[in-house]
Parts: sequence; structure tokens; C-alpha cells
Amino acid sequence: MRDNGLPNFPDPEIGDGAIRMRAPDGTDRAKLEAAHKKCQEYLPSGGEPPRLDPQAQQRMREYARCMRENGVPRFPDPEADGGIRIEGGPDLDPQSETFKAAERACAGLNRKPPGGSGERPQTDGKR
Repeated sequence: MRDNGLPNFPDPEIGDGAIRMRAPDGTDRAKLEAAHKKCQEYLPSGGEPPRLDPQAQQRMREYARCMRENGVPRFPDPEADGGIRIEGGPDLDPQSETFKAAERACAGLNRKPPGGSGERPQTDGKR
């Protein structure tokens, strides 16, 4: 990513069977998408996320519903791979106290499947 126009792109975070990549705040979306396209061959499975089993998908839907019920009304439903793409905005800010409180309230529901990525690279620096 750094060799393809994003010199400040951080190393991925790895843990709990998931790989998380977050672009720095203010990253140009077009540059991010272009670099991602050039680099996706280096991701596990060529960047294709694993499909979740129905039980894991249900847990992620429950997590999204919990987040909405706990003060984050625009929290999105999971994608087919269980990843949740947050585009940000004033009422969907992962750094806000409301968002953090909802995450704590819903933490028991947010479990990624072993070996799954759980999240995709983000375009706004937030997860």
C-alpha cells in the first residue's frame, strides 16, 4: 500500500483470528481503492473474504442490531463475510463516547470466526 501511493499506510493489526487494516484519517478514497486493487493479491485468499457460516452471520447481525439499540442508529448490517464497513460521519464516529459505550455493551456478540478476516480495509480510517 505504501509503495502504491499511500506512504503513511500503517501495518495491519492481527489478532483474534482477524486481520484489520485501517487507512489513516483523511486518506483519499480513490488512492486507497487504487492501491488496494494493486495489492489485494497479497491478502489471504487474494483479498476474497471467507463466507461465514449461518450462525456466525447471525451473531454479526445481532451485534449490528445491538449497536443500533445502544445509541448508534446508523450502524450497518454485516456484509456476507461478516465484515462491517463503517463510512463514518458525525453520527457514526467510532471515537465518540456513544460509539465506545455501545461497543462495550455489545462486546459479547462481536466474535469473529477463526481464520476469517472479519473486516475489510476501510476507506475512512475507522472501523
